[in-house]
Amino acid sequence: MFIIPSIDISGGGYVVKRVRGGMRGTELVRLSIDDAIKLTRDFGFVHVVDLDGAERGELVNINSIARIGREFNGKCEVGGGIRTVNAGREALKFCSRVVLGGTAAVERPWIIHEFIRRLGYEAVAVSIDVLGRTVMSRGGWARPVGELPRVISMLPRVHTLIYTAIDVEGTGTGPP
Repeated sequence: MFIIPSIDISGGGYVVKRVRGGMRGTELVRLSIDDAIKLTRDFGFVHVVDLDGAERGELVNINSIARIGREFNGKCEVGGGIRTVNAGREALKFCSRVVLGGTAAVERPWIIHEFIRRLGYEAVAVSIDVLGRTVMSRGGWARPVGELPRVISMLPRVHTLIYTAIDVEGTGTGPP
């Protein structure tokens, strides 16, 4: 088994842990970037989410992403607000893989081909966020896109697919 810890960045230099269902204000812990790096240092790879970027549709916490990328020697993946190839290129300066979330990948699956063509197959992951059996998109998982089997069938083949069960996110109960 390969465990990948997640560092979710919000507010520039803070890491949010155990956000229930992606809802702002439900954070149980807020850490500094340095503390988050200390907690995850022994893992060979880390997943980074720019929570502010996911809401705004562009990378926001680039300095924190760069700091994490340096600490992990680029052995990280980053998502949240990566909706253009140029934003993907910027993120790849610090991490080895970009994560296209529901807004970019699920609402416009043809864009995945463009990312793969211009950034490389192994440099692109797709994340789907699922509530029950419904795939959701937009920052904060605000828009239903469709039923999971239909959405999956529309996606092109990708190197890495990340599945988040929204209804148990941050609860510690595990996926259904």
